[in-house]
Amino acid sequence: MDDIILRLIQDLNPWRSGKPFAPKPFKREIFARLAKHLKYKQILAIYGLRQVGKSTLMKQLIEQLLNQGVKPQNILYFNFEDRKGANNELIDEIIKEAERDASKGRIYILLDEIQKIDYWQDILKRHYDVEKDIKFIISGSSSIQIKKYKESLAGRILDFHVPVFGFREFLSLRGTDAMAEPLELLSPKLDWEKEYRSRLALRQKAGGAIADYLYAGAFPELAGNEDEEFIKGYIKSSIIDKIIYTDIPETFNVKNRELLMAILEYASKETAQLFEMNSLAKALNVHRVTISEYVNYLELSFLLDIQSNFTKSTIKQMRTLKKIHLAHPCIATAIRRHTKSEMALDELCGKYVESVVYQVLNDRFEHVNFYRNAKNEEVDVVIRQNETILPIEVKFQNRIGPGDYTGLRAFFEEKKIHSGMMITKDRFELVELKGVGKVQLIPLWLFLLCV
Repeated sequence: MDDIILRLIQDLNPWRSGKPFAPKPFKREIFARLAKHLKYKQILAIYGLRQVGKSTLMKQLIEQLLNQGVKPQNILYFNFEDRKGANNELIDEIIKEAERDASKGRIYILLDEIQKIDYWQDILKRHYDVEKDIKFIISGSSSIQIKKYKESLAGRILDFHVPVFGFREFLSLRGTDAMAEPLELLSPKLDWEKEYRSRLALRQKAGGAIADYLYAGAFPELAGNEDEEFIKGYIKSSIIDKIIYTDIPETFNVKNRELLMAILEYASKETAQLFEMNSLAKALNVHRVTISEYVNYLELSFLLDIQSNFTKSTIKQMRTLKKIHLAHPCIATAIRRHTKSEMALDELCGKYVESVVYQVLNDRFEHVNFYRNAKNEEVDVVIRQNETILPIEVKFQNRIGPGDYTGLRAFFEEKKIHSGMMITKDRFELVELKGVGKVQLIPLWLFLLCV
């Protein structure tokens, strides 16, 4: 191992030489789930969008291990972020360095941004299979890595997606205690009246923070920042540009970076709207297959998601129209240069709210679709878990008229479902649609506190 790497290891691992080590104190909700799996042999994989706090989580796990009495020499952390040209032999060298100084007992090796190294999964598998007492904890900013290793590391790895900052986390980091376990949204025992009353004290602060959350709430570093130009610059340079001009080209050998940006700009304008690959290809003057590939690259990098129409047939889902969703509205803040006052306008806010609702649910449930029938009657989100189905309409407004229930009514009648939900700006009540079912109206602030 060359001297540069040795010095880097020393700098990245102050605890190994008795120096002070104190990671950021605020812990994301996922931390407890990760910490629970430290005792198992399986590789722990943490993946998600850039700047959502993966490296901080790894360092907090190191602090947890030290507090549990693990010897400092038995923990080694390395970050591959700027290791251009590094080959897979570097992982072997790091493992040897960890073993060289370790005391008796399990060794913990944390490898940050491991997707920068080709064939990393084969190296970890080789070390895992020789029965060494090594616990690997890895992170990555591209979900393509998850697909690669699941075949070769089956049974050896546990993976955890770190989503963008949640609303409860956003409030908590800004000083409002809102942390709580998410509710079982599909449980028949869920009492919304009880939940509403128990959180009324948070109504003013939570409701008042919605606009701030939409504008800059996705990333921990921005939770308390009010400087609009800094916010836009941070998101553009630290997340969007890094993914568009570095991560995707390096991972997929993509040449046309401008096309990637054009698709992301389109998604920023049309988030939560129907889209069709052929139309987008025609508008951008490229082949449909190319558009499909580039959209997939943006999905794998967590900048956007594609939502399918509700049907139990996978083939039908592939053939029907889709919706496109940004990972979070603040991506549009940076690309479209919105001001905070613009983002607070109901007309602009509505589509971004729908994407937030979709993304929150998509991280929790496997099947999250929308519904649209031949008459163009639509429900924004449909959750399916086993045989339980919940349709959710998003209306970020307080004036709710009969026409706002059209999609839910059509869904009730067609699918023989008798209960649904509507996310509103601040309306809370239970509405009966005569002859078909009931709709629970829930304010956005309450919904985001509960999921």
